[in-house]
Amino acid sequence: MTGHAVVGLDGRPNRRSVAQSSATVPPPTTSVVETSTALLDLLGDDYARAILLATADRPMSAKELTRALDMSQPTVSRRLRRLKALGLVREEVHLDPSGHHAGVYRAAIDELTVSLDDDGFRVRVERPVDPPERMSYIWQQLRWD
Repeated sequence: MTGHAVVGLDGRPNRRSVAQSSATVPPPTTSVVETSTALLDLLGDDYARAILLATADRPMSAKELTRALDMSQPTVSRRLRRLKALGLVREEVHLDPSGHHAGVYRAAIDELTVSLDDDGFRVRVERPVDPPERMSYIWQQLRWD
């Protein structure tokens, strides 16, 4: 038995077609997550999903997530730690005009695919390519064409 589902961060089916991608722009980096049980367990958590959805729109600090999602600070911190460990959120440092810096979190996935085959579940996470990596890819394409 084989099957798969492709969903966006909002849980709705992703209908993006392959024809929409450009040959000169690298595809998202794709990685197969071996610890699919840990990942599936985390995605089954309402708090973790809420944090992923909130940080998909814009980077947010732990304090902002606590207020916006009406969660306790320890709950947000625990979920962020687990999401970060599995590569689903990325921490960035933002400087404010007064010179202070604060850690903010941003969802680090574009798409998640869960497949079921004879060996069990397989989870594939597509992550956005960082700008330096994208430029390197484009440069390589220009050099070799």
